[in-house]
Amino acid sequence: MKKHAHNVILINEKPSTSHPLYRAWKGMRERCNYKNHKDYAGYGGRGIKVCERWNSFLNFLEDMGERPSKYTLDRIDNNGDYEPTNCRWADLTTQAKNKRKRRNGFTKGTYKNNTTGTSGVYLLPNGRYRAGICINGKTRFLGCFITIDEAICARDTALAAKDATQEDLLKALKYKEI
Repeated sequence: MKKHAHNVILINEKPSTSHPLYRAWKGMRERCNYKNHKDYAGYGGRGIKVCERWNSFLNFLEDMGERPSKYTLDRIDNNGDYEPTNCRWADLTTQAKNKRKRRNGFTKGTYKNNTTGTSGVYLLPNGRYRAGICINGKTRFLGCFITIDEAICARDTALAAKDATQEDLLKALKYKEI
C-alpha cells in the first residue's frame, strides 16, 4: 500500500475508494452514524455503533480480509456493534437466519416474525395458526387451524404433494387422503 496524491491510499494500484469493500465499509458507517440514512432506525437508532478502529477503511480491510464471492458483511450478534469479534462475511442464507426477533402479529399484510419455529406456519392475532407453502415462487394458503399440530400436519402434507393444485391439497386435507 502506498499513498497517492490527495492522501488517497492505493491498494493494488487502485484508490481505496474504488476498492470493492469500500461500499460495504461506507454503508456500515452510514447506517450507524447518519440519522438521514434510510436504515438508521434499525442500526444507529438502536444503539449499534462502529468500533473506533474501523473509522479507518484500511483497518476494516485488514481485520475482515477480502470478501468471498456472493458474501456480505454480517454481525454475529445482531444487537452487538460492528467490530472485529462480532463481524464475518456470510452468504445470504446465513444472513437470513441471523435476524433479530420482531414484534409478533400481522401488520400491513406481513408477519413480523415466525414465532412458531416452523417455516410456513404463523400464529395469527386471534390465536389460530395459518399454514402456507411456496410452490414455484407462489405462496399457497393452506388454511387456518386451531392447533399448531394441525397447521404443521397440513404443511407437511402439502410439501409431500407439492405438484398438486391448491384445490387438490384442500380436498386431501379435508378427507385425510394424503
